[in-house]
Parts: sequence; structure tokens; C-alpha cells
Amino acid sequence: MTSNIRKPAPGNSGPDSFREDTQRRWRGWIGVDLDGTLAESVKSQAGEDIGIPVHRMVKQVKKWLARGEDVRIFTARVNPYPHRSEALRARTAIEAWSERHLGQVLPITYEKDWDMVLLFDDSARQIKRDTGKLVGNLSKKDRKLHRQCV
Repeated sequence: MTSNIRKPAPGNSGPDSFREDTQRRWRGWIGVDLDGTLAESVKSQAGEDIGIPVHRMVKQVKKWLARGEDVRIFTARVNPYPHRSEALRARTAIEAWSERHLGQVLPITYEKDWDMVLLFDDSARQIKRDTGKLVGNLSKKDRKLHRQCV
């Protein structure tokens, strides 16, 4: 019998990569960006400095957790390349922040995988699947940035 359950992505195989609850594995997980989405942005997005909670997003995450959803903090801060020690310090700080403001330590990752079903991120833009077409309108600031990139 073949297992249809995906393995964690390379480099993200720690105990917090996914939970062992099979119901959650089948349903997928929700990623929530830390800086600018779950916590207010801070000038230094490295290390232990984490902004104050964005209450609206914290409230939403708590609702998902109460429903049994698998919610993970998604942040580049814990990427061990090139500075593993900084990533470990950041992970410790994020775990403490999560415990304090969410009531539990959430899994933390810097990588997407096939089981992620939603991502909430202040800098992401939604694209209609298989078309490359933007969903919604770009802000004036984003239109200017887009023109510079093209």
C-alpha cells in the first residue's frame, strides 16, 4: 500500500515541520507570515526583535487553532543559510512570542510545500492559477514597482 502523505521539504525536517495528526495532514496547513502580517514590522527583521501583535490576524489564527487547523508561522528568519546561529536565535524568539500572544508555540517554517493550502503574507499578490493574471488591482506603490521590474 502506497502512502499519499508528503514528506517535509529538505532542510525543514525538524520536529516542527509538520504535525503527526493525520487529519491535519490531509487537510493541509495555513501559513501566516510573521513580519507585517502576524506582528507589526520592525526595522530589523533579523534576530530576536519581533513587533507587537497585529490583533486582527492574531484573533483569526486563534479561531483557526480552535477549529483544529494546522497553522504555521512562515518566515525567512529561520532559514539556516547562511547564518545558522542567527536562525536558531530567531526561532527561539518566535516560539516565545507565539506562546505569549497565541497561547501556544506554533510550528515555524521558511519553506512552502505541497501541503500548504493558504498563505497570508503582506507582500504576496494572488495570481489566477495557470494564467499569470493578477487577481484584483495593484496599489499605486505596487504598480510603480511592477513597472521598474518589467
